[in-house]
This record gives sequence, C-alpha cells and structure tokens, in this order.
Amino acid sequence: MLTNLQGRLAESPELASLQWLATDNVNSQLASNWQKPEVNADTLAFLQYTSGSTGTPKGVMLTHGNLLHNEEMIRRSFQHTEESLVVGWLPLFHDMGLIGNVL
Repeated sequence: MLTNLQGRLAESPELASLQWLATDNVNSQLASNWQKPEVNADTLAFLQYTSGSTGTPKGVMLTHGNLLHNEEMIRRSFQHTEESLVVGWLPLFHDMGLIGNVL
C-alpha cells in the first residue's frame, strides 16, 4: 500500500515530509529495543477532538487519571460490577463509544 501511495505523497509537501512506516514490513529485531514507558495519572493518554457542535472544534488532552476517573463515574452510575456485560451501538470515534463502551 505504501508503494502505491508514495507517488501521491510526493505531490503534497506536508505529507511527503512525514516518516511513513509500512507495518507489514517492520523488522522484528526492533522489538528488543522496546522499553516500558513510565505512565502515571498525569501522563497524556490521547487527544480527543471535539465535534464543534457547540463551538470551535479543538483537541482536548486526556490523561490516564482523567480516563480512570471517568470510568469510575460510569461504573458507579450504571452500577456495573466485575460480572457486568456491556453492549453498545455507538461508534468508536464517539466519546461514549470509545470511553464508555470500549474502555
């Protein structure tokens, strides 16, 4: 796929300047270089982009602590236990689809 896209990427300076990695061709020897990251409640987990439905869209920094707190509030509100099963229809790009259903 990367080979097929390289010509098109050259047409866009912004995309051509990025480092591209074909994941089907990663050297397995690189696995020995992996190091476990230092993660705590203040570590950035991911950026969540707002839809812009109530204002200008923006990226929001979510920490691991934010996510764990949100999950605990969901657990309490829905009275989930370790035996609970959750089924949802919301897409993974939706806040409740990702955080509420998957995490």
